[in-house]
Amino acid sequence: MSPEKNMDVQLHKAAREGHMELLTSILEKKHPPDLTFSLTPQKNTALHIAVAFGHEQIVLEMIRRMPSLISQPNSKGDTPLHIAAKAGDLSLTELLTPHLVEQVRWREAGAAALKMKNSGGNSGGYMPIHEALKKGHEVVAVHLLGFAGDIEAADDVSDAGESLLYLTSEAGLYYSVTVMLRRGNFSALGPQGRNPLHIAVIRGIGHVLVETAPHLIKAADDFGKTALHYASTIGYYYDDNIWIRIQILRILMSTEPSLAYKSDNDGNYPLVIATIEAPSEAVEIILGYCPDSAELVDRSGRNALHLAVLNNRVSTLDSLIKRPEFKMLINQPDNGGNTPMHLATQHNYMKIMELLLTCEDLDLATTNKEGLTAMDICGYTTKQRMIHDKLKRRGALPSHQLWREMLLMHPSSPSRVLELVSISSNKEAVINTLSVVTALVATVTFAAAFAVPGGYKNDDHMKRRTEKKKTATEGIGDQQRGSRGRVGESQRGS
Repeated sequence: MSPEKNMDVQLHKAAREGHMELLTSILEKKHPPDLTFSLTPQKNTALHIAVAFGHEQIVLEMIRRMPSLISQPNSKGDTPLHIAAKAGDLSLTELLTPHLVEQVRWREAGAAALKMKNSGGNSGGYMPIHEALKKGHEVVAVHLLGFAGDIEAADDVSDAGESLLYLTSEAGLYYSVTVMLRRGNFSALGPQGRNPLHIAVIRGIGHVLVETAPHLIKAADDFGKTALHYASTIGYYYDDNIWIRIQILRILMSTEPSLAYKSDNDGNYPLVIATIEAPSEAVEIILGYCPDSAELVDRSGRNALHLAVLNNRVSTLDSLIKRPEFKMLINQPDNGGNTPMHLATQHNYMKIMELLLTCEDLDLATTNKEGLTAMDICGYTTKQRMIHDKLKRRGALPSHQLWREMLLMHPSSPSRVLELVSISSNKEAVINTLSVVTALVATVTFAAAFAVPGGYKNDDHMKRRTEKKKTATEGIGDQQRGSRGRVGESQRGS
């Protein structure tokens, strides 16, 4: 049968309130409570409680009397050292760790606590140093790193697969990272295949690892992302470190530019990601080192221009269209046949459209797989009509008018016309256009069938008509005069 007992009310009060006199009176009784077995429902000892409330003198008194309490876990696996590390309390952490302590039992208990992992909740499997790092308590973490020999005696990777260096990088603790790197022989494991450089890039301290651990640069995580992919997301984490991250991006590109041509598991390249999420300066850096990466597209067939338009990145688009690499890409269709201008009109992005209209090589007659030009996509709202008018002033035409002009200027054989209809999904508009064009062509053909061989001379025709009319008129006049003469003779005879 377990000797565990519910904690004495007065003992709990002394630990909670830091009441030294009360604690002394309890511990000096003839039959004092056993601190090891006097527990709360969650198996916290009086030392857990005193540490949680930050009472140093109570903590010191308890560990003098019973050092084994330092390494005694509660129901979640937390030792008093875990609690001190989580709180970032350096004074209590120093009390609970074995440096400068002469008592062997105290030193042994502290060393054991350093290696112990908790087990509660979703964040189980952490040693005290893991907890300090996850909470970003750098001073406490550096102190605990001083016991590297004790920690390395156990596995320094948490149950979540996070190494000490990964957690240090995740916390963005520059000094702690340098301390760990100087130790050497560090584990670079992280969750889901990530390494410390991946997370360090996001936290703005990646340059330290690039210089010290260059072998991490090319490594990809379980999602196929390298450090450059993470560096390209710098705009997503918009804070005071953003310009530091841009410099890290520059360092990565100068160190290993080939990473610009490596896509992640979703088919996204660093330039694609930067276009969507990073400042235009980041896009310029990637293109500066790898200008032909402009031709890279995502799984939807969209290049950086498409994505800048689709995400309404005005400054990024302004930067891209000024680069020579995009001169040949301004009219490139995506998998749906949509050019950047199609997307701009589809989403009513006025500023984006105005920027695209400044491009000399812009082709407004391009149709997508639905047979629609950019003008066809314009609707009837006020903003859409404004876009429509701007396109019209630039010479844009709706698709049905383009068909009409094309067939009138370049008549095709019936088989070719059917072929053109078959490749357009906007068949109704095309067929309506063809019916008009067919009528016009038929009219011209009918007139041509009655043309005079050798040519038609209008002057000769009019001359013959005049002479013929004159002859006929003279004949009628003679007949009339003859009739009048006969009538007169008849009247005189009577």
